[in-house]
Amino acid sequence: MKITANAGELADALALAAILGEDKRLRNLRSLEAVSLVTDVTVMKIGGNVLDFAVSIAVPADIETLGALAVSGQRLAALAAGFPRDAKIQIADDGAAARVTCGRSRFQLPVIPQDELPAAPAIGEETGRTELVREEALTLFERPFFAMGTEQTRFYLCGVLLRDSDGALAAVATDGHRLCKAIIPGGGGLSQDDRLIVPRPAVKIILKLLADKSNERIVLRRSATLLAVEAAGFSFTSKLIDTTYPDYARIVGTAVRDGAADLGVLICGSGAGVAIAANKLRGVRAALCHDLFTARQSREDDDANVLCLGAEVVTVETAIALTRAFVAARFSGAERHVRRLAKIRAMEEDEQSVEAITPVADRRARLRTKPA
Repeated sequence: MKITANAGELADALALAAILGEDKRLRNLRSLEAVSLVTDVTVMKIGGNVLDFAVSIAVPADIETLGALAVSGQRLAALAAGFPRDAKIQIADDGAAARVTCGRSRFQLPVIPQDELPAAPAIGEETGRTELVREEALTLFERPFFAMGTEQTRFYLCGVLLRDSDGALAAVATDGHRLCKAIIPGGGGLSQDDRLIVPRPAVKIILKLLADKSNERIVLRRSATLLAVEAAGFSFTSKLIDTTYPDYARIVGTAVRDGAADLGVLICGSGAGVAIAANKLRGVRAALCHDLFTARQSREDDDANVLCLGAEVVTVETAIALTRAFVAARFSGAERHVRRLAKIRAMEEDEQSVEAITPVADRRARLRTKPA
């Protein structure tokens, strides 16, 4: 392989590709820290792949010899950034090394064998697609960015959810305290479920790629586990955050239990799943309500502190009415209800005591039944 490219364009593309390998955990894994250079007839494609994310960026180049090579992303990016932006850089494959030449400067970088590079993630069965102009795509990822979580122990909040909404495409992010929703009219067709959650590091890379104004049309494609963002000058693929309703039941239930919130609302398909999950947390009294009577009485008699709703059972209007009734109601404090709640708390404490001693009891039982 032998190519000549503009130093500024090459440096910009390498800086973006090298971002994937900046994680300190990857720096000693040369196959993940590497960037690949692959030539086409009129362009060179610079790629980075760290398993969870992969990017390919097209750079105009004079192609003397077709081919492909891989070198250290950080080292080649640093070299390119050190040359004047209007200079010409030549990169040639010299077998075990890549020769980098700019004017009188000569450098050599060790070549990483192609068979050491991991296979890039690729959309298999496509389950959704939409096309946006660049400004719409920027709004989709940029507007909710500030509300994304950063706490890795709650990884399921560290991203942006993309979902169709009445023919539009909505992007939602929350860290448990703030919430932001951006809507792109006419952008529907990408996702009909709640599982397209793009992780925070991927969103940061997407925003950098979208900063290039030459990419006017942006295509978003998805499969069950991946999102691809594609334009004329780049393609980027990211794994999605794998999460489901018990994770969110833990967030809401913990906030109510610890006093960060007075009440909580959880929604899943039937409402039963989130109710079961939330009620596993001590101090949480989650009530599944699909009518106004139950919504009020669960508060007045049972001092419920989490309302659970079924998205496939009640309409949006009914869900709003149920939530208002639940929030407006107050625990009556009647003696019979106080007594019953005390029994429920006692059941929780007894169950915790049983769980604490069960491992010991199990070991003793096994010893008693072990044959001589």
